[in-house]
Amino acid sequence: MSAGELSKLVGQLLGENPSVPYLPSDFSQKIEHLLLRYRSSDEEETFFMRYTLRMTEITYERLFRPAPAPDEKVLQRFLDLLQPYPEASLEYSQGSVDPASSLRRAESVHRLLGGRGRVLVMGDDDATSLALSLLGDYEIEVIDIDPRIIEWLASMGVKGRVQDLRLLPDSYAERFEAVITDPAADQELAGEFLKAAVTCLGPDGWLFWADHPDWNQGALTLLEQARTFGLELLERQPNWHCYVPHVISDSTARHFQIPAEWFHKLVQHARVWSHLYILRKTERSHQEV
Repeated sequence: MSAGELSKLVGQLLGENPSVPYLPSDFSQKIEHLLLRYRSSDEEETFFMRYTLRMTEITYERLFRPAPAPDEKVLQRFLDLLQPYPEASLEYSQGSVDPASSLRRAESVHRLLGGRGRVLVMGDDDATSLALSLLGDYEIEVIDIDPRIIEWLASMGVKGRVQDLRLLPDSYAERFEAVITDPAADQELAGEFLKAAVTCLGPDGWLFWADHPDWNQGALTLLEQARTFGLELLERQPNWHCYVPHVISDSTARHFQIPAEWFHKLVQHARVWSHLYILRKTERSHQEV
């Protein structure tokens, strides 16, 4: 992706054809202008358009201020071990982050755990478990509802089990020092991820939660729910994970009278981003969730 290509795409909607990339501050102003233009009484289509533009804005900003780079030697070891990703499944709301994002997430876990501890990864189409295994002597367990993911991880030497997190065995209660998850954007289902995480975390355990309010309308509600469950938000690492986006339905293009090709081109250049929220279990977490 390049600043020039993103500038031309955004400029197209404004009737502009910039010969040089916009300055980041100018690009943000143009995004704000488009956000005002592309809104309507249809809340769903307005949300999708807002999501598209906000992710484009973050992608542009990251071109000038990249996310912190993970350790180069560990990243190369990770890439050497990493097998081709399984095809994303809409059934399971999958959309893997890039390898640098997986390792960046694992490094955040490692910084707080210091090399040891039991870690549960709830859903791992990102191979964060593999990345974490390269950083310390961790006892890592992976659960995923998709058998393909478990088979893929096994091919790289990572053990896991096919498991619905809503039906966890009693042995998982308060068993782990950390839980890592990149939950579905569906608020109800994400709430089940949250309940499972609280149940599985031992006293003072850490939850590493990937989410973003610009693409998950329930993100802030879930964080408030986490507080009521006795999880304290200690850090927010902004725009930490980079995903390859899916093409938004052409209905958004038709609704706002934008060429569908514009969205398809944007997928080639823009990315979707999530924050990494770091929460810790407090004494109040013993209450029922």
